[in-house]
Amino acid sequence: MPAPHHPPSSPPDQPPQWFLFGPWAFDITAAAAILRGEPRETVTLPVAPWARAYGLDRDPGTGTIPLLGPGPGFDAGYAMTTDLTRPVIIATVHGSAPAERLALLIDGTCRLYKAHATRAAQLPAWVLTPAETLAVRAPRGSRATRRPGTGRSGR
Repeated sequence: MPAPHHPPSSPPDQPPQWFLFGPWAFDITAAAAILRGEPRETVTLPVAPWARAYGLDRDPGTGTIPLLGPGPGFDAGYAMTTDLTRPVIIATVHGSAPAERLALLIDGTCRLYKAHATRAAQLPAWVLTPAETLAVRAPRGSRATRRPGTGRSGR
């Protein structure tokens, strides 16, 4: 069995990192802190369906726009330098049915891009529980998601 991965500590001078999705902002810095405090085994994330869901497998010349994706500031060059052994983070969100739970990639889009580009079949992933997901989620644009002194959302 592989040695467990531990989320890296964020440098103290680095602003919190956020994943924005619809009306929500997910605090990646807080998620990493939870994972450091509550270590767990990784699960296997299949790259192909997740790359498809995040619009990473489309032909750039098609003119289509994916519903999910890395966003306009995405740097494919940087993505190709990322470490595929570092697990991505999956949030567990509530679906429309009372007991429905859905998975949402909140950290690791660059690693997913590289994995797809290099034809890796899978990535390691940590999965947050629904309660942990709620603990790191805030309404987008709320006071909690603003960088101190700027009034702007963190990235």
